[in-house]
Amino acid sequence: APGGAPFGISRGFDVYSTSTFELDGRFITLPYQANSNATDGLFTDDEVTVTYQVGNDTLFAKTIRDVTPGTFLTTSQTCLKKDCDTVRELASIYENFQHTTSQGCTNQRISEQEFVEGIAATYQQFMVPESARVSVPMVDSSLSGSFPGEEEWCKFDPNCATDPYQEPTTPVKPGVIAGFTIGGVLVFLIAVSVGIYVYNKQQAKRYRTIFATRVAQTMSIRVPARRMDAVALAREFQKIDAQTTAADSSNRRASSVGNITKEGMWEFLSSGKAVEMNRHDFEALWAVMDADGSGYVDFLEFCAFMGQCHEEYDNA
Repeated sequence: APGGAPFGISRGFDVYSTSTFELDGRFITLPYQANSNATDGLFTDDEVTVTYQVGNDTLFAKTIRDVTPGTFLTTSQTCLKKDCDTVRELASIYENFQHTTSQGCTNQRISEQEFVEGIAATYQQFMVPESARVSVPMVDSSLSGSFPGEEEWCKFDPNCATDPYQEPTTPVKPGVIAGFTIGGVLVFLIAVSVGIYVYNKQQAKRYRTIFATRVAQTMSIRVPARRMDAVALAREFQKIDAQTTAADSSNRRASSVGNITKEGMWEFLSSGKAVEMNRHDFEALWAVMDADGSGYVDFLEFCAFMGQCHEEYDNA
C-alpha cells in the first residue's frame, strides 16, 4: 500500500491503438483512460504514444505529453530469443529535451493462469478491497467503462480520418463536368468519323487502282482515259464480259446479254498481274460498281465507274 495506507489500490487502464496513414508500419496509442479507487472516478492521461518497428525483433516507442513541451518517454522492447518469450525493455525519460533517467527490465512470457494467480496474490498481499479490484480476466469490454469518442478516434484511424497525403480537391460545378464530358464525346466521334473517312478514301483508291490496272492489261492500244470513246469502252466491256462468262458458267445467261457477274468480276481481277485484291476491298468495289444493286454490272455502270478511274488508269 503506497504511503503506508492500510489498504492497497488497483488501477485498470484501457489502451486503444490504431494504424496510421504512414507507410513505415507505425501505430498510434491514444491517451489512455483509467479507473482507480485512489481517485474520484475516471481520469484521462494526456500522453500520445507512437510505436515503430525496428528490424525484425524490436519495437521503439515515443510517448509525448502535450501539456509539457520537451517532456517525453522512449521505450524499446527487444526480443532476446527467436520465439520472443523473453523481452528486454529499456525506458528513458527526458525533461526539457534533456535525458534525466533510464531504467530497464527483462520480461518473461507467462501463461494466462500464472498471470491471473499473480494478480490475485498481489491483491492479497496489499489488502486491496474487493470493491476496488479490477476483474482479471476481464469480464467487460472496458476496464474504465469509457471509450475514445469518434472525433478523437478519427484523428488517426485511416478508416475515418482524412488522408493528409491526398491531392487537394478543387470543386467543379456539375455543368463544367457535363461540358467536358460532352466535349470529349464529340471529339471522340469526330476522330472516329475522320478515321472512317480516311480509311474509306484509301480503300477506294486501292480498288480503283487494281481495277484500272487490270483493265489496262487487256488493252491492245493504250490511249489516255479521257480520250477513250464509247466504242473503245464497249470493246473493253465485251472483253471482260467474255472472260467473266467463261469463268462463271452458272451465270452464262446473264453474262450473254451484257452483264458482268460478281463472281466473274472477282475471277477477272484475280487472274491478272495487278496487285492482289483482298475480298473486303472487292466487296467495297462491287458495291460501287453495281449501282442499282441488281447483282450484275451492265455497260452503263461499267462506263460510270471507269469515269472515276481516270487518274489510276493513266498511271497504270
